[in-house]
Amino acid sequence: MKLIKDLNQNEVVLYWSGAGAEKLSPNLHNLAESEEWWKKYHFSLYQGEERRASIYDRRKDEMKRGFFDTHNRFVRPNPDGRRITDKPVKVDVDLAELKLKLKIS
Repeated sequence: MKLIKDLNQNEVVLYWSGAGAEKLSPNLHNLAESEEWWKKYHFSLYQGEERRASIYDRRKDEMKRGFFDTHNRFVRPNPDGRRITDKPVKVDVDLAELKLKLKIS
């Protein structure tokens, strides 16, 4: 899956696309909304019994994370988490920048 940033009627939108370039998500308005949709999508694919009570990772809490980083003498091997949904999302393809450059030229 790739996160695409695009222009839609002079509005910047984000959406997720699959391997075959098919659009998987609706138009999303910001990175946080994109991350939430992505996490819900991945959790919906899992067929087993879910052990997590929440799709939101506790490591995202900066105060709690800072406390453990300063009070723990061991280095954590996976500070962002082990699951793919624990990793921060980023824009993979920026079509909006390209379209804006073409409009300006």
